Amino acid sequence: MTDITIQLHGITIHAAKSEESPEYFREHWEDIQSGKYEPETFEMFNRYVDAKTTFIDLGAYAGGTSLYSAQLAAEAFAFEPDPVVFKYLQQNVSCNPQIKNLHIYNQAAGTQEGVVHIKSTASGGNAGSSIMINDFKSSWEVKLIDLAKFINENHKVEKLFLKIDIEGYEYELVKQLVPRIIQHKPTIFLSMHPQIIANSIKGNSIMNKVKRRLKMIKAHKELTDALAAFPHATNCLNQPYALQYINSKIRSAGMLADVEKDILVRF
Repeated sequence: MTDITIQLHGITIHAAKSEESPEYFREHWEDIQSGKYEPETFEMFNRYVDAKTTFIDLGAYAGGTSLYSAQLAAEAFAFEPDPVVFKYLQQNVSCNPQIKNLHIYNQAAGTQEGVVHIKSTASGGNAGSSIMINDFKSSWEVKLIDLAKFINENHKVEKLFLKIDIEGYEYELVKQLVPRIIQHKPTIFLSMHPQIIANSIKGNSIMNKVKRRLKMIKAHKELTDALAAFPHATNCLNQPYALQYINSKIRSAGMLADVEKDILVRF
């Protein structure tokens, strides 16, 4: 079932054969192999994930980050709510029977248990499915888990690492999650999606521009207030990153540059 084999930093990942996967998934694996796909992210995993770590991947996509980090970690849990992507995540995991400690869930991580609608501007599978988007072509009802409860029940080792890439819902999740898991002193690698917050208010009238800016300022202030519990913050290049810079940039420019959207916080 395998025709793609990835070798990265001494770790081997197998992926499902290309005729069973869309072309964009094969390109995704090729970009990982060549080092074009987020090389800093994998370096970060090498730095902070080890055999004493519980690794949690929110927004696992086709499995590259999960299958890689599971081979570094004591235990790994991957959540991918998009059912189209999850199908290929399952296939890719099945190509790696040597990885025994990776558990995958077609669920969304939230602040309480229930159900939620995941929406996509395509037919799913485009890495942009989100709870937050308003203009969508497809949507699915998926189970919502209480992530803090899940962590408190399943984290059994010394260290905890969360990768959070959930297309805008991070603003709601993080501010409620952090107080409930802070006792574990987690390391969190967070991808921010301010464009999704901005796009939630349409139109270029002065009133809508003001509403958009105020919503962006509020969302980032609440996010950085939650992250202030962490003594260390860096960007994806392991350079110091001041939380107050995020707020000042949003207030002044209204948006973050691409290189400013990923942040790692730790103890």
